[in-house]
Amino acid sequence: MVNPLALNGLLTSLKKKTTTPLLKSINACFDWLDDDNLIPKEPLIDAPPSPVFFSGGRKLISFSSNNYLGMSRRPEVIKTAKKALSEYTMGTCESRKLGGNIALLEALEEKIARFKGEEAAMIFATGLLANVATIPGLMDAEWYCNKFYGKKWSQESGTIFSDALNHRSIQMGIRLSHANVVKYRHGDMAHLEQELANCKSSNKLIVSDGVFSMDGDLAPLPKLTKLASQYQATVMIDDAHGTGIFGKNGRGVAEHFGVENQVSIHMGTLSKAVGAMGGFVATDRKIIEFLKSTASGYRFTSSLPAEQAAGIICALEIMQKEPQLRQKLWRNVSQLLMGLHELNIPIKKQWSPIIPLFLGSAKKAYKAEKILLELGLSCIAVVPPLVENNCSRLRITINSTHTKEQIEQLLAGLKIVEKNIGFNMTDKSKQSWEEFKVTTPSYIIKT
Repeated sequence: MVNPLALNGLLTSLKKKTTTPLLKSINACFDWLDDDNLIPKEPLIDAPPSPVFFSGGRKLISFSSNNYLGMSRRPEVIKTAKKALSEYTMGTCESRKLGGNIALLEALEEKIARFKGEEAAMIFATGLLANVATIPGLMDAEWYCNKFYGKKWSQESGTIFSDALNHRSIQMGIRLSHANVVKYRHGDMAHLEQELANCKSSNKLIVSDGVFSMDGDLAPLPKLTKLASQYQATVMIDDAHGTGIFGKNGRGVAEHFGVENQVSIHMGTLSKAVGAMGGFVATDRKIIEFLKSTASGYRFTSSLPAEQAAGIICALEIMQKEPQLRQKLWRNVSQLLMGLHELNIPIKKQWSPIIPLFLGSAKKAYKAEKILLELGLSCIAVVPPLVENNCSRLRITINSTHTKEQIEQLLAGLKIVEKNIGFNMTDKSKQSWEEFKVTTPSYIIKT
C-alpha cells in the first residue's frame, strides 16, 4: 500500500524540479489548447468494443473500431492465444537476431507469405515499425553495404514518390532514409507521372496507402502500377486497412484491382481486420532476408509475443475459411451508405468501411462527437494534426459485427447532428444511389 505522506513528498519534490525554457513552452502550449477544449481526455473502456462496450458505467456502441471482422473476440483465437501464453510465456525478451526467434514467429511469417502470394514475409511489433524500418531498409541498401562492409557501390540516394495523404508512419520511414523525396498530390496520377518523368534517379520507389485511413478512399493502383512499369519504379503499398477486407479472397487492395503481381512490396498491419497487433512486409525472399539484417525496427527491438503470433495464425485461418465475414461487412457498409444517401448527408461515393463525415472545424467535430455520445454512440472526432486545418470530421468505421439495428441507431443520431450542426458538402455530383451501386466490385454483396 502506498504511504500517503511519502506520495505527498514525492509530488512536492516533483513540483520543485528545474523549469527550463523548453518545458515552459510545452506547458504554455498545453494550457492554450486545453483552455479551448482541444485536448480531450482519452475515454477509459472496460474492454475493446464488440462493437458494444462500457465506458464510465455507460453502455455504448462503437463506430470507431478497426476490428473489421470481429477477430479479436473470436473464442478460437482467444483459446489459441491462451495456450501459447502458457507454453511460451509472455514475451521473447530479446530481438530475434539475438535469441528471440521462437518457431511460432517463423510459422506466422510463412502463413502471411502464403496469404499474400509472396515468397516470404517478416513481422514487426507494430505496423508503424514496419514502415519506419522497411522504407529506409529498401532505399539505403547500397549505403549500408558501403558504410558497414566497405563495398563501393554508386551509393545513389534514390528517390521516393509519396502520396500527400500517406500515413504518418510512411512519412517517418521516408525521413529516416537517405533518399530524395517527391510528394505528389493525393491520388493525382498526372502529377505523379510528371514527377517520374523529371526524375534522374535510377532507384525509384512509389509508396502509397492502399486505403487512406482518414478518408477511406483507395489508391488508384491500376494507373499507379502502370506508371511504375513505364518508369521502372518499385511499388510499395501500405495495405493496413485493406488486408483481410478487400479482394475476392481478402488479400487486399492489390487483389481488389487485380494488380497483385505489379506490387513488389506488400505491407500490412495485424491490428485491424486480423484483430491483434503487429505489422508485416511480404515480398521476394532475398529482400526479406536482407531487411532482416538491416532494418533497425526489426533488429533492435523485440518481436511479437507468442500468444499474439498464435492468435494471428488462427485468425488468418478463420478469415480464409469464412468469406461470409467479409460479405456481412460489405452488407453493413451498404446499409449505412444507403441510409446516409437517403438522409441527404454528404458522403464520398466510394466503397469502404471507413466513412468520413466532414464538419470543417475541430470545435464542430467535437460537438458532433458529444451529441452522438449522449445518444450512446461512440464516433470519434478526427481533428488536426491527424488531418489538415478545416478538414475535421467524424470518422465512421463499420464492422461485420454491427447489427442492422445498431446501424439504424447511428443513422438516427447522424440525422440529429445534421439538423443541429450540418455536415460539409464534399461531393457535388448528382449521382443516384442506383448509379453508385453499379460501381460495386463483383465480390461485394449488394443490398
